[in-house]
Amino acid sequence: MDGKEEFIMLTSALDKSNIECAKLLNSREYLLGKRLIAFWKAIKTANFKEVVKILKKKFAQAKIKEIHFFDKKNDIPQFDLIDTSVLIEKKIAVYTCITGNYDPLNEPVIKYPNVDFFVYSEKQRESENWIYRQIPQNVMRMGNVLANRYIKFHPKELFPNYDYAVYVDGNVKVVADIRRLVKCTQVLSGIAMFDHCLRDCLYDEAEACSQYGKGNRQYIAKQVKNYMSRKFPPHFGLKEATVIFSDLNNSNSPKFFEKWWEELCESKSMRDQLALPYSIWSAGFDMSSIGSLGDNVYLNQFFRVYSH
Repeated sequence: MDGKEEFIMLTSALDKSNIECAKLLNSREYLLGKRLIAFWKAIKTANFKEVVKILKKKFAQAKIKEIHFFDKKNDIPQFDLIDTSVLIEKKIAVYTCITGNYDPLNEPVIKYPNVDFFVYSEKQRESENWIYRQIPQNVMRMGNVLANRYIKFHPKELFPNYDYAVYVDGNVKVVADIRRLVKCTQVLSGIAMFDHCLRDCLYDEAEACSQYGKGNRQYIAKQVKNYMSRKFPPHFGLKEATVIFSDLNNSNSPKFFEKWWEELCESKSMRDQLALPYSIWSAGFDMSSIGSLGDNVYLNQFFRVYSH
């Protein structure tokens, strides 16, 4: 067996292991057990604030299910088991932004010579794999949420010497060779993301955000009213902003990010998943201009998403 065959065999084995792990972590039994343990711990330690938080989330889920049909996508796309050494000359920057103590830093399971990991934070983060970069003071003055979004939406500015950039939320761990996802960025925008696994409508997502207490309800309502007045269509499509893969050599990608950033700032809701569909539509494009990394960010062989 030569080196190429061995590499492909090991990649295949890692894929199978990651897929089985993802299925387990997203199984009904595991999630139910996790909720029961959290609820029991909160009661045992008399942490009534946490008990109320858990109950509120459960009631919110029940209310949303009364309004929306949940049909969670469980398809895991298969990516060609190619010898990614052909991409060795392409430099890839994986980056995250963590402010305060919102998320711990997740070390990648696997690394390659042409893939570098960067963490942006307002304070030093110790890591064997992540290169620390301080968030500029002028960006931090925007506040934690907008500072995160600024870093998230400006990969071309942050990584001028790289060919690709992969943003991951702080609660995401890289568990496989993500270089195979490069081809997903071969679309108009040069950007690829996961499809939303539960909804395809901005208006439904806005209602879910309000029920879960994600973002400012008043600003979300105002944002939705504004989009309706401009005839933004329902079921236009919806993406997860948890992982964003971008081609930094595609001249369109910074334009898409800038449009997205402007819309987020104007809406004031701080919900980037709401601002994205409208920013695409208002620019005269449809959701196919954004490439797809898969149907479900929680069920895939490349990334593992943990609870905040």
